[in-house]
Amino acid sequence: DGENSVVYTENAEDLAEIVSYADVLYLTNNKPIPAQTRAAIMQRVNEGKLAMMISHPGTWYNWADWPAYNKELVGGGSRSHEPLGEFEVEVVKPDHRIMKGVPQKFKIVDELYRWEPDSSATPIEVLAIGRSLTTGKEYPAVWIVKHPKTKIVGNTLGHDERAHGLPAYKTILKNSIDWIKYE
Repeated sequence: DGENSVVYTENAEDLAEIVSYADVLYLTNNKPIPAQTRAAIMQRVNEGKLAMMISHPGTWYNWADWPAYNKELVGGGSRSHEPLGEFEVEVVKPDHRIMKGVPQKFKIVDELYRWEPDSSATPIEVLAIGRSLTTGKEYPAVWIVKHPKTKIVGNTLGHDERAHGLPAYKTILKNSIDWIKYE
């Protein structure tokens, strides 16, 4: 949209510097993150200077040596998922800005993460759920973390191009940035 600049890296070593000036960190990672970078992320978030979009593998319990990540930033986590396949997403908070223009229900080919909120973590507000077409079980798919200093969006969707190319998925991503930046 011409209003944002984006820096992309697959190197966790680069994150500490990027986090020092970024307004938003879009984290979709499950690889080790150096302690210095973790500290920088937590500091900037707790200062209210870094918002986050935590996506797909970033919503897992990836780092046993960084429990504050799931407790304070994600609001819970995933430990497993259903096999890659089609499932249904249902918007449960259609009036939230992140869900504007997203169909009430849509099907997606993705991994249905068995994401669970942690009752002792930062509270969340679920905006959309994923529902298994085989078991009927439901799990949060898109949520906001009610962090006291910044805005954080969690999103378990996004395994591959089948999700990335879906208009509903693209709308959720764009709306997430708009919510972070303009509300």
